[in-house]
Amino acid sequence: MIIIGLGANLQWSGRQPAENISLAIRAVARLGVPFKSSSLYESEAWPDPDDPVYVNAVIALTDTGLTPEDFLVSLQTLEITFGRQRDSKNRYASRSMDLDLLAFHDEIIGSGATEELTIPHPGLQVRSFVLMPLVEILPVWVHPVSGLTTEQMLRRIDAQGTRILGRGD
Repeated sequence: MIIIGLGANLQWSGRQPAENISLAIRAVARLGVPFKSSSLYESEAWPDPDDPVYVNAVIALTDTGLTPEDFLVSLQTLEITFGRQRDSKNRYASRSMDLDLLAFHDEIIGSGATEELTIPHPGLQVRSFVLMPLVEILPVWVHPVSGLTTEQMLRRIDAQGTRILGRGD
C-alpha cells in the first residue's frame, strides 16, 4: 500500500480547504491505482492552535509506476498546483496544501534526521489527524518499523482535537 496524508487550513483559488482536499484526493489518485480514500477530518492547528483548523484525509493506492523518490516529487508538484508556498523559517506554517508520503509498501527509507525522504513518515504513529482517517480505510495496516496496526497506534495516542467532517467526494 502507498499511503498519502493530505492537509490544508488555508483557502486557495477561492475554495475552502475541504474542497481543495477533495480535489487533491482525485489528483493523487491519478498517480497510481487507487484503493480507498478516507472521509474528511478536522483537526486543531499545531503548534499554534490560534491558526485556522486543518482539514485532513488519507488516500491509499495499491500501486504506482513511480519510485518513492519520484512519487514524492509528484506530490510536491501537486502541492504547488494547489498554491503551496513553503516557509523556510516556519516549518509548521499554515498552508493551502500539504501532501505527505506516509508509507510506500513495506519500504523503510532514511532516518528522518536529514534525508529529504523518510518512509514510513516519522510522525505517522503519533498524529491523530493521520491515524483516524487511516483507521477508517486500513484498520489493520501494519507499520513496517513498529509492527503495530493503525488501530493499535491510534489507541496509544490522545485523539482529542480531531473529528470527522464527512465524505469529501
